[in-house]
This record gives sequence, structure tokens and C-alpha cells, in this order.
Amino acid sequence: MAFEKPEILLLFFLLIIPILIHLFNLKKYKKVYFPNIQLLQKIKKEKRKISKIKHLLILLSRLLIMSSLILAFSKPYIPGKVHIGKTVKEISIYLDNSLSMSMKNKNILLEEAKNNAIKIINSLNNETKINIITNDFEFKNERFFNKEKSLKLVESITLSPFELSLCEVIKRQDRIIKHDTLVRKFIISDFQKNFTQEHSNCKERIKEYNLIEIKPENINNISLNSCNLKSPFRKLNQEEQLIVEIENHSNEDRENILLELYINNEKRGFLNLDIKRKSKIKKNIPFKNLEAGNVSGRIKIENDDFQFDNTLFFSYEIKEKINILSISENNLNNSIKTVFNDSIFNLDVFRKNQINFEKLKDYDLIILDNLTTIQKALSIFIKQNLKKGKNIILFPNKNIDLDSYNFLLKEIKGDPILNWNNKKQNVKKINYNHLIFENVFVKKEKNIQLPNSTGYYQLKKNKLNLRNNILNFINDEPFIVEYNNFKGDFYFCSSPLDLNITNFTKHAMFLPIMYNASFNTYSSKLYETINQNLQIKCPECKIQSTTFLKKDEFEVVLENEMFNNNLYLKIGTRVEEEGIYNLHSSEKLKKHVSFNFNRNEGKISNNSLKNKENIFLKHSKNDNINLNKKKKQKNLIFYFIIIGIISFLFETLILKFWKN
Repeated sequence: MAFEKPEILLLFFLLIIPILIHLFNLKKYKKVYFPNIQLLQKIKKEKRKISKIKHLLILLSRLLIMSSLILAFSKPYIPGKVHIGKTVKEISIYLDNSLSMSMKNKNILLEEAKNNAIKIINSLNNETKINIITNDFEFKNERFFNKEKSLKLVESITLSPFELSLCEVIKRQDRIIKHDTLVRKFIISDFQKNFTQEHSNCKERIKEYNLIEIKPENINNISLNSCNLKSPFRKLNQEEQLIVEIENHSNEDRENILLELYINNEKRGFLNLDIKRKSKIKKNIPFKNLEAGNVSGRIKIENDDFQFDNTLFFSYEIKEKINILSISENNLNNSIKTVFNDSIFNLDVFRKNQINFEKLKDYDLIILDNLTTIQKALSIFIKQNLKKGKNIILFPNKNIDLDSYNFLLKEIKGDPILNWNNKKQNVKKINYNHLIFENVFVKKEKNIQLPNSTGYYQLKKNKLNLRNNILNFINDEPFIVEYNNFKGDFYFCSSPLDLNITNFTKHAMFLPIMYNASFNTYSSKLYETINQNLQIKCPECKIQSTTFLKKDEFEVVLENEMFNNNLYLKIGTRVEEEGIYNLHSSEKLKKHVSFNFNRNEGKISNNSLKNKENIFLKHSKNDNINLNKKKKQKNLIFYFIIIGIISFLFETLILKFWKN
């Protein structure tokens, strides 16, 4: 028998009170005189024996009443403890070593978890086989070891950037133990919300597990959750705005938090900010792109409680030259030549019968201008370039070969052309939200003068494509439309660039539209999040080339595979440290790739099992573990209350009916 409140048992010293009352009975006797006392002496001896029995029974009942009350208030129970080492041949212990286990009480939570695992292992006999599972995906997590080897394994466990869910842990343990009835299973974790939030998928199985919760006493964390650049285009000497999300997870307001921005290891900006408790804010940090090529950046804050979300790495590329190709029926349109007459652009011109198909892949923007027909070979190369993230603009001829144009539009999943509409129309509608108008308009103008056209090609709306209208005529027919069914964007103007048909090339809007279309909105993400199934897209990589990641002394060759016409590099669990890595292909530097730890680990919050009764094993501050769940304990409070009531009734009956 055990007690939840053993300190109540100290009240047993009060039992001396009824005993003293019994020993020193202070009852006064009244003297009665009799002439002959011989008979009375006989009666007195008999009554004294009966009275002693009565008093002893009353004393016993009072002692039972007091004892049962004291025991009931101390909350007794029968734990039914069984020494697991005597009956179990194998056990499996999951020890959570995710980044959230770096939070501190007296020691970091991981050390407390390791101490609990060691106590469990030490309670086993030497014949028991032990399996230790962590968030690391290593072969040793799949095996059983003896007691000595298991203790060494536990001691060697360090923090891991990978995370598992509760159901994933249960699946892994089930796969290893194969539902062996002689196996007991332990899960030692801080049971964060992100660890338990999908536990409904394995709710019934949780009852079979011994759960030990290790939780931090204080949560005082500020995290850098994410960052992104406001503009989709990267240009040299361009003013940028980095948008950063910061979150305060603690219950206290924080002031004067220093946020610093570094570009290529040079400090380029900072902010001092205040943030309310349990809140998120977004802040903009301005800076200027001063370097071309691969750019590496990081933002950081100072925060002592949780170190793994204080820095956010990011990277992107600024091209020194943007390669433009114009494929024309005859000569280059002078308006196109004027637009790209800047040193940042490298403009090449092919006539339709002089196309070098091998070079098409080298251009960021391809302009198809005034072509009467489009060869099938060119259509296929255009589609391939769109898949690789290149941009295409098509300005038709007034007299086109309809079949060849519709073949191209079908290949890129665009709208087929119906016919030429020889009717004058004015452009009246602008899609201000489209990226091609980035930094073009300060505000929306109601009476802006827009281009017009004396004729245009009508399109048949295809419900399956991803079509965005950029400029529309007053009758809602498209003047310029965009299709983004692939990585790159395909722009189609329904009117030729003939000054006898449209004044578009003379309009102020022509230059920014052409200029922004040359900047590819498709680019690699600013950063990747480290996880166990990590893979990244690499459209510029070749499947037959050797690709590897490198950072300081770390270097790993990456496998690749094609999926939906995209090349993916498989990283998996090989990247464990955050930072900026160099991606090489056949010994040539391709780009920088940034990796950051998962931000969920810093969001310390109550788990969804918290309010469930009897789900956790007892884990006290001095690291003692009761290896039996509360639901297996037998509560004895009721029985002692019944004993007290029976004793009280017994005493009442004696006093009422037992007369001397």
C-alpha cells in the first residue's frame, strides 16, 4: 500500500488521546452505604469485568474511527508494482532528442530524459534486451542491445534537427517489436503540441504505452519564423525590402530586441523592435543589391533560452547579364531593340530560318515577333524552355498560319486562336495585381490613357489552363494574357506590333511590361527547412552530371531523380546543420542553398494530451519514476471511510444498548 499524501500519517500521534482517556478515567463515583457488603462485593467484581470489556470495545472503535479518517485523508492506494526486469524479455524506449529538448530546467530537458531512460534500464535484469529509438534515422535505432551497451547509447545521444510525431514513433516501435507481448514500450518526451496534435490517428494504441513527460518550467523564447523579399525580381543596384516575421512565445512583453541583417557577411541593416507577449509581428528591413552573382544573407536576434530559431539564413542569385533572344520573320522590330538597349541586357536576333536550337536554352526571355508560321521543332523547344523556368512573349503576324500557332498554344496549354477580329477596340482594364506591373504604378489611375488596336485575334477560353489577364479590351477580350502552366511564363499579345494596327509600342506601358517580363519570377526558394525527407528542385542541374553539397569540411554527393519533368536532388537526413551550402555540379559552382532548422521546435506549447487523465507516468522533480500508470492503481480511500462509519455505528450501539 502506498500514499499520495504520506505527511498526513503524522496525525497518528493523536491516537494517544483516547488511550489516555481510557487509562485515566476521571468519572466520579457516588458512595452508597449498605449494612451488608458481602453480596455487593460479589456483584462489583462481576460488573467490573463486563465494564472493562465494554470500555475496551469503545476504545477500539474510537481508535478505528480516527485511524480510518487519517488513512483516508492520506489517499492510500495499492500500486500493484511489478519489477519489469523479472517479467519482460525486451523493452523499447523512445527518447525525444528534438531541438525543443534543449530548453532548460536545472539541466536541459534532454539530460533529464536521458536520466529517466537510465533509471528504467538500471531497473532491468541483465537478460533483458533493450531498443533505443531517437529522432536520428540510424541503423542502431532498429536493433536491441544488452544493458551495458544501451546505457552507453543513451549517454551518447545528442540533439537532432529532425522531428517525429507521436504516431510515427508508435509505428516505428511496432515495426521493431512486431507486437511481441513480452515487450514494454516507453516514450520519453516533452510532448509538444506539434508532437501530439495528430495523435487521434493512433489514439487507441497510446493506452499500451508508458508515457513520461519532461517539460520546461519556463518558456521564454522569441523566434524568427520566416523571411521573404517583397519584390519577385532580383536586379543589381535595386532597393530591396526583406519582410521578416518575429514571434514572442513567452508570457511577457519584450522590448528593444535587436534584429540584424547581414548580406555576404557584411552588416547591411538593423532594427530595434518591441513585441507583445504571445504575438507575431512583421517588419521590413530595407537594403540594396550591391553585388551580382550568388548572394548569401542572414538575419539574427539575441535570445538565450532557445538558440535554434535565432538565425535565419537565405540566399538568391542576381544575374550580371540577362540574355534576350528575338526570333523575327525578317528584321528586328526597332521598338524591341530600344527596350533592351541597356548594358544589363544581352540581345541576340535570329530570323525564323536561322534559328540555332542548341542556344535557345541559354536565354532568359525569348520573343517571337511577327512570325507567320511557327515550326513544330520551335514549339517543342519553347515548351522545354518554359519547363526550365524561361519566359516567352509571342507577338503574332496579321496573316498567320492558324494551325501552327494553335499547335504551339496546345503544347503550352494555352487558349486556341479562333479568328481575326477586324474591329477597333480600346484597352480599358488593367490587372494592377499582376507581378509584371511591379513598381510600375504608384496608385490606381481611373482615367489613364491606354493603348488601342484596330484588330486582334480572338481566343477560345480553355477551362483547363492557368490564364491570367494582364490587359483587356473594353469588351473583356484579352489584349495581353499570361499562361503559367509551367515554371516559366508565356505571354501572348492578341495584336501584332504593327503601328498600323496598334499604338502599343508607342505607349509608356510597353517598356515596363517588356522589361519586367525579362526577369524570371521563378527562382529557387530563399531557403529550405531541414527534415528527414528533404529534396530540392534544381532546374539548372543535369541528370547525368555529378552534383554535391559542400560547406567547410562537409561534402556529400547527391542523388537525383526526375518527377513531373522536374529534376530533384535527394538530400534526406544528410544535412543536419543550418547555414549556407555551396551546390556544385561537375565541379562548377551552381548556386548557394540555405538550410534552416524547423521553426516548430521553438513553439513550446501545451500538448493535446495534457488534460487526459492517467495518461502519463509519475515523474517527480527528483526524477523518481513510477513505472505503473495511474489507471492501474487501486484506490483505498472508500474502504477506509466505510471502516470509519462501521466503527462509529458500533460505538453508538454499544453506548445505547449496553447498560451497566
